[in-house]
Amino acid sequence: MDNGLLDTILHPHHDKPAWTNWAKNQSCHPTEIFNPETLEELTKIVFMAKADGKKIRCAASGHSWSSSSVTDGYLVVVNKMEKVHTPIWDNDLKSWTVRIETGVLVKDLDDKLRQNDPPLTLPSNVVLDSVRYGGVLSLGCHGAATKTRTLPDLVSEVTIIDANGDLNTFSEAKNPEEFAAATVNLGLLGVIYTYTLRVEPMFNLKVMWEHVPGIVPYLRQQANERFDRFEAIRKKYDPNGMFMNATFAGILGH
Repeated sequence: MDNGLLDTILHPHHDKPAWTNWAKNQSCHPTEIFNPETLEELTKIVFMAKADGKKIRCAASGHSWSSSSVTDGYLVVVNKMEKVHTPIWDNDLKSWTVRIETGVLVKDLDDKLRQNDPPLTLPSNVVLDSVRYGGVLSLGCHGAATKTRTLPDLVSEVTIIDANGDLNTFSEAKNPEEFAAATVNLGLLGVIYTYTLRVEPMFNLKVMWEHVPGIVPYLRQQANERFDRFEAIRKKYDPNGMFMNATFAGILGH
């Protein structure tokens, strides 16, 4: 048998770009892999996907064990979307805030906040400094503190490009329920452009351990109650499932 034909049979996706996560337990062969650097490039990718009938999923450092980034459509790798804006004092929130693009590394944000006057920090953060905030926040990961449970609790605003190529801004003041869905959106409302986080002056930390009985059943109940409301919001910004993959289609019953 011809070696070229044999290779085609054994490796049918060899002509497509491949992506594998950090743990190497998830991989896929997207039609195209994009590495945008600007909002304009992100928007153009959404219009291309709409015109070509392709699905879109996003990836960053690939530290998630889940199949959230797996797709045979367009994969948008946001590692070059790494701008950190200068922190500002928000009079309405009575807090310092910082706006970051979705591909910003934990280390890069920490370095920027330390350079501020006064030096700033997140009250709850990630141990690894090589992960990127878009994935951490959109999947509801990491963080533990007395007044915040996970890092998404620190979000004050999210901007997302929806299936029509429109840039939407979500905040608690504008619409609390949609803001909650957008903060931990699982990549199902569109392509995330920026997050704005509440930060505070650096402080000394004291660690204490406390057992909270019955917390897991409570959290499970809360998740179930919010699930249907999230699906209604998702359909508003992605009515045709452009940002869906097989994993989320199964979870959502599509």
